[in-house]
Amino acid sequence: MSARQRGSRFAWGSAVALALAGTSAFAAGGSLSLSGDQEVPPVQTPATGVGSITVAPDGAVSGNVTTTGINGTMAHIHTAPPGKNGPPVVPLAKTAEGVWSVPPGTKLTGE
Repeated sequence: MSARQRGSRFAWGSAVALALAGTSAFAAGGSLSLSGDQEVPPVQTPATGVGSITVAPDGAVSGNVTTTGINGTMAHIHTAPPGKNGPPVVPLAKTAEGVWSVPPGTKLTGE
C-alpha cells in the first residue's frame, strides 16, 4: 500500500490522499507513512503523516491518518498503482486537528 498527500502549491494543504492498488475484493491493511516523495510528481516538504488503513475481504474500509506540518482541508483514498494518479474512491472525515478517519460503514464496491 502506498500513500500520498495533496495540498497547497505542491498538493499538500488541501487534501490527504492514499493510493490503494487493486480495490476489488481483497483483504489488505497495514501502517502507512506519508511524505512528499510519494506525490506525483514527488515534492520536497516538511509535512508528514502516519496511519493505518484496512480493507476487509467484503470491501469494508477502516482506519485513520494523522498529519503534521500541514493544514489539510479535505482527505480521500485514491486507487492507483504507486507513482500514478488515480481517482478518489473513499472520502475521509476530519475527526480532530490533523486526524482523518474513514467514515463508519464505508465499503469499496470494486467498480
